[in-house]
Amino acid sequence: RPAKKELKLFILSLVFITTLFAIIYTWTNQQAHLSSTHYRFFFDWELKIPKWPHWIFIYMSLNALLLMPVFFLDSKEIIQIAAAFVLCTLVAGIIFYLFPAKVVFERSTEGMPSYLNWIYLKVYAVDLPYNSLPSLHVSFSYLAMRAIVSKANSIKHRGPFLIWFLLIAVSVVVTHQHHVLDIVAGIGLAELAYLLS
Repeated sequence: RPAKKELKLFILSLVFITTLFAIIYTWTNQQAHLSSTHYRFFFDWELKIPKWPHWIFIYMSLNALLLMPVFFLDSKEIIQIAAAFVLCTLVAGIIFYLFPAKVVFERSTEGMPSYLNWIYLKVYAVDLPYNSLPSLHVSFSYLAMRAIVSKANSIKHRGPFLIWFLLIAVSVVVTHQHHVLDIVAGIGLAELAYLLS
């Protein structure tokens, strides 16, 4: 159970990071939408990857994973990981602006159950199909996992978070929200931000 001081600091950090992310991600997505140039960061064979609609729940579990570090970190560590999130967001924003890339999977809800159809339509409405590389979905889940794993004292405690992260990384592809290189770039950016924070 986090102490009141850590909980307050974590909430303030989360609000700041979320606001920064919303501003940068939304603006760069709109700029990419208006751009006539979109870069290709995917392999042709990826277009044959099937869509697994129910994995949207694993995809969305990022929101729960982002809340987990508060149970493991002290105040200094919360500030450090928050700095890594900020650095990740800023660097990704620059990449999004300079190299706008579009996810080329077809955005379709055909054949889905109504409850999944509703979820996907909400995701599509909020998130335009740009800002592909790096995947901040992967970067953020990696940073949360990395912070937790660095504090966990056994494989029994580290294992579930490693598996959770891997499932999220797979989910961004099988829900057709990202490509494979987006995952690689997202992990690389997150690790660099973690080491520099």
